[in-house]
Amino acid sequence: MTFNPCTVMSDFEETLAEILTIEFPNSQHVDCFFHYTHTIYRNIQKLGLSSEYVADDEFRNTCRKLMALALMPVSLVLQAYDDLHDSVLESSSKKFDLLKPLFSYFENQWIKNVDIQRWNVYGIHMRTNNNAEGVKHYIVLIFCCFS
Repeated sequence: MTFNPCTVMSDFEETLAEILTIEFPNSQHVDCFFHYTHTIYRNIQKLGLSSEYVADDEFRNTCRKLMALALMPVSLVLQAYDDLHDSVLESSSKKFDLLKPLFSYFENQWIKNVDIQRWNVYGIHMRTNNNAEGVKHYIVLIFCCFS
């Protein structure tokens, strides 16, 4: 019996990604949408933009549009990113100047460093691995209770 999944979803753990590629070469490896957006939000916090994110709808919506690129067809992602980035660069608002480091981070990490196919969840029915995380939690509890 051979286990050959069509799609494998994981967190952004590089070692695991390498193993999945070796063990399941015919499977599509996709990263969890929740962890992707959470990582971007942590960067928003790291850049000191949390208060602006919470207080300003337009600022928050721009950040969310950046996160939502993972929900678009892969063929449209780069153009949508460029359009969103250009709108920030062309804005005369000082609040959008605050977004420039976030866009720099996004481009370096998600456009240049990680293959778009990995973080893009367009057309994937289950976009997070939260259900698997929950099952793992209960299995650990069961083993702890009976050990």
